[in-house]
Amino acid sequence: MIKEILKKYLNDSKITELFDELLIKQRVNILTEDVFIKIGTNDKEEFFDNLVKEIKLYEKNQKNSSFPEMLEFYYDNDRCIIVLKRIGGRTLGKSRNEFTIEMSKEERETIIKDILKIKAISIDSDNEKNYDRFDQFNKYFERAKEHLTALNITFLTKIKDEFYDKKENRVLSHGDLIAPNIMIEEGKVKFIDWEFIGYRTKTYDIAYFLLFSTEENCFEYEEKIEGIDKKELFKDGIVICLKEIQNWNKLFGEVDDKIVNKKINRWKKELDLLINGY
Repeated sequence: MIKEILKKYLNDSKITELFDELLIKQRVNILTEDVFIKIGTNDKEEFFDNLVKEIKLYEKNQKNSSFPEMLEFYYDNDRCIIVLKRIGGRTLGKSRNEFTIEMSKEERETIIKDILKIKAISIDSDNEKNYDRFDQFNKYFERAKEHLTALNITFLTKIKDEFYDKKENRVLSHGDLIAPNIMIEEGKVKFIDWEFIGYRTKTYDIAYFLLFSTEENCFEYEEKIEGIDKKELFKDGIVICLKEIQNWNKLFGEVDDKIVNKKINRWKKELDLLINGY
């Protein structure tokens, strides 16, 4: 079935190349002049389930302008495929770690306002992936401690109980709003790659967007935007910084130590700014 779908968009040699690639990868993406195709294999259950959830989300929200248009899809127990109409315009950035995105103040405010609208999107109940900020804080804080200053450890230990969030106050969240997942088409914002959708704090997606698009003092003026509680924004920002520090810490020995140290220092710098502004 997947090959039959692919034949509508790709030639035989490209399809053969793609299936050879799938023998060693869990997911392959293909971009043509007209479509974006995503194919996944069920080698890792959670990864595969996330792709199926993304299909269900697009299927249920076909008229939502924040989504790309899904042309067709298929999934079984082994593989799944999503075919999306190629979006015109541009992605906000090309890399997950591209922290100095060029955008106007107005464009940034438009993106934030559209992020706040995500909570109204419809999903199936089995798509829920709940975020517990207090649990996340404790987990990442313990794993990141070896890279933190004594002053920051003392401060975070003192305020840790403030990271509790009430389950009933969580809203629908994209979960991975890095620059490559945000597209601008004729002044309108579209969000792609909804694999990590779930229920999180209202400010989580905004904190993620700001931290992965702007370097240094990225929360400086956000308190002025309607619907944002600055302190809640800072709490989510702190959790994300701790998460990134521990994620890069795990890569010692697998990636050049200079690169790992550079990334850890970047997130420590952001953490310092958030703690100083808290």
